[in-house]
Amino acid sequence: MKHKPLVSIVLSSLFILSSVVVTSAAPNTQKEEINFINQSNYNFITNERSSFKATISDVTQKDKPSVLIVDKGKGVTSDKENYDLIVELDTSDQEKSKISWFGKNNNNIILSGESTVRVDIQGYDEEKRATINPDKVRQETLLEAMYDGLQYVRNSKQTTENDVPQGKQTLVQPLSDVGDQDWKLIAQAQSSEHYVPYGITRLNYTFKKAHISNGSTDHFSTIGSQVQVNPGAQLCGSNPNYECKYQAEKISIRNRPSTSTTDYSMIDHKPVNQGSSGSSSYQIGGGYQSGSSPSFQLSLAYQFTVNWTSLTLTDNSNSYGDWTYNIANPLQSQVITVDAGATYISPDTKDWLYGHTSTTVTFDSWNTSPVIGYAEKNQDISWNPF
Repeated sequence: MKHKPLVSIVLSSLFILSSVVVTSAAPNTQKEEINFINQSNYNFITNERSSFKATISDVTQKDKPSVLIVDKGKGVTSDKENYDLIVELDTSDQEKSKISWFGKNNNNIILSGESTVRVDIQGYDEEKRATINPDKVRQETLLEAMYDGLQYVRNSKQTTENDVPQGKQTLVQPLSDVGDQDWKLIAQAQSSEHYVPYGITRLNYTFKKAHISNGSTDHFSTIGSQVQVNPGAQLCGSNPNYECKYQAEKISIRNRPSTSTTDYSMIDHKPVNQGSSGSSSYQIGGGYQSGSSPSFQLSLAYQFTVNWTSLTLTDNSNSYGDWTYNIANPLQSQVITVDAGATYISPDTKDWLYGHTSTTVTFDSWNTSPVIGYAEKNQDISWNPF
């Protein structure tokens, strides 16, 4: 397998990506200092990263952004308004450290997300492997994942609260009384994996729901998925924990609203073309209407554009959305962003579904076997109450 040179790719999403995700710091720029208040049992030390400088302390500092770190399940006893981001940390698994974060954007909307950190010492060449301290790399990567969450919250333009049901809902009104309802946001955030030394996988997701009184099948749901990948080849110039030889060769996306195909039917999914031809602009979820002389129809739920240069698609979708993007030379060494989405309809007797979106990313190099990066999100979708 030959080493692939660098090139850039630009793809955009108008709905899913409510934040601009950090990729790498420009050289010789002043780094932002972030104050991490560590109330967890994990030992962090002051550290300078490629995009920021991490200061570890016990108190907030008004002149610096503050990130509070607590152990999973511990809770926050101080005023949450004192912090720009609050992080729950779980390091109980030696293979995977996990963080869950939340914070308020400039529109006073609470956003949340999650990240997984994995460090594979076997991913380094033998000579470099002897110099790597995996605990130090894990600590540094955890701070980077927290900074990612902070950047997501800062850059979010979201203006409405998520409607996030907690499990199955009690039926509080007859389904016939729900009435026509346009798309309503259920959840919009990010799930990511920082897999050292291979790369970073970010899954930006959007779940929405709607209701149209058009017969016995009235409930609509849509799942939009945007995946951004930073391979080691792109990260290594500013972050020595990542290896320059690792490139992204394939990205797969799946989304479905349930594990039972009797609960829903897929009525639209994009993209649908095979190969690298066809449209470059896609729209999901718009135009469905009630009655033969409609007085109401659903607005657009999700749209995105794709630059097909050096990308090819295999559309595996059947009963649910299932896409594979193959990344050709020379895009494999740069930031790559791809989108996909689908709309589903469910019987009005089904007032709750279990939504899921996930992505797998294949990282490879000229002298190693492929390695898989992964990110996912599970989300309840409920129509009662709407």
